[in-house]
Amino acid sequence: MAGTSASRLSTYVNGLVTPSATMMVRIRRVTEYVQNRRPDDKKR
Repeated sequence: MAGTSASRLSTYVNGLVTPSATMMVRIRRVTEYVQNRRPDDKKR
């Protein structure tokens, strides 16, 4: 959903690579979306 691969996201999470500001905004938006959606919403 953030527009990057799982392996690349893992490098960000583990501090091996610093994401761009644009990617940080994308990750934040996806995180907020996932946290705020209702349990009965369809998975995307």
